[in-house]
Amino acid sequence: FAANFWDGLRREVDSVLYDFDATTDLLAFRQALPAVGAKVWKSFEMGGHDFIAVLSYLGASTVYRWDSVGRMVDLGSAVVVNASGAVDVEHWAMPYLDANGTEIETFHYLAVASSNPDGTTLSSIYRITADDSYPRTATLVHTLPVARARAVLHFIQGGASYLVLALNSTLPSLLFSVSAPDASGFVEVSEVQSLQTEYAVALDYVESVAPYLLVTQKDGATLLLRWDGHRFQGPTTTLTRPKDAAGGQDLLASDGSSSARLFRVNRTGSGSGSERKDYILVGNSDGAALLQGGLDDVEALAGPSALALNGSRVWVASRRACAILAFQRDTVSGRLIWTRLGGYYSNLTLAQHLRDATVEDLRGEGVSLYSGPPAEHEQDLWRFGYPLQGVESLAVSPDGTRVFAASSVDHALAVFTVHPSTW
Repeated sequence: FAANFWDGLRREVDSVLYDFDATTDLLAFRQALPAVGAKVWKSFEMGGHDFIAVLSYLGASTVYRWDSVGRMVDLGSAVVVNASGAVDVEHWAMPYLDANGTEIETFHYLAVASSNPDGTTLSSIYRITADDSYPRTATLVHTLPVARARAVLHFIQGGASYLVLALNSTLPSLLFSVSAPDASGFVEVSEVQSLQTEYAVALDYVESVAPYLLVTQKDGATLLLRWDGHRFQGPTTTLTRPKDAAGGQDLLASDGSSSARLFRVNRTGSGSGSERKDYILVGNSDGAALLQGGLDDVEALAGPSALALNGSRVWVASRRACAILAFQRDTVSGRLIWTRLGGYYSNLTLAQHLRDATVEDLRGEGVSLYSGPPAEHEQDLWRFGYPLQGVESLAVSPDGTRVFAASSVDHALAVFTVHPSTW
């Protein structure tokens, strides 16, 4: 599913759902979803049924039923979420318990982070209801006193529910607690902590040794904040009180001129429970670090923009190299080792010095290349890195045999085959 924000001329551009044929390695158009300035989509489950939320910055956001038989979005099931300036969304469920602690009903919520240029649009929480497999209502239950939000994140600690909103301004990002719902599904929201951030653009949450909140700042260090049981703590200083000594870490991956980016992949793949499969990528156009478990420096690369994981294999899209680099995780040490032949390199990549490999090295070892061929009007793009310019997101098929790359510069969705012989 591709959320289209702009086609170069207008914002009224459909988002698109594609089918992928694993036999022919071809993508086929399946469905267009009408939207105005679509920013993000979110799949979630209610009562054993799947739903899709499409968030629009300029138009109405919408919740749809997913037709699992027809394998497409049921456009006739649309329920409008009246949230303007939507840029991010989180779904979560909370049970309503009676006085004896018996679960009576489960309520579902969408937290929508909103923003607009003049800072007048506030973020909000909606309760979503469904009748069997059809969405029915999206009811506003709380307006959050947060303008210019860029990202929202929900997590649970100690049985309590929390929301974090990242502010794309000089104001601090905010941590809220969310109460258990009453019989009508209403929740109380209370501010718990102001997080000292500036121009925060992304949030993530990972548990590795301890719970951590990761805050990506546009022009500053990426913050690794450690949860102490009540609030998030930053790096320790001489002024840190003993009870706050758990501390976090500043990941200095920004030079003040370009956006730092952070991506995380959930634990996936096969293997014993003792194997660590959580990775974090922090960086900007001048370099980055790939971290395992939030703390251990593993590898470095230039211009990262997206990350995908399948078992012990990690693929990282590199903007500067116009390539997808591959890494293999050592199951004993947990370290990541760059696997030259497991990556995908454009023609532009082969004209550059890719870490310790020369052009001759790459050609001599049979590097896998995307082999178009491009259309006639794309010949110039091909020479300059098509289709790996501006890769915004990566995904890997559940069986680990295909890697998908979406490029906002080349306007391409490329499919690569994973050859077992290259690992």
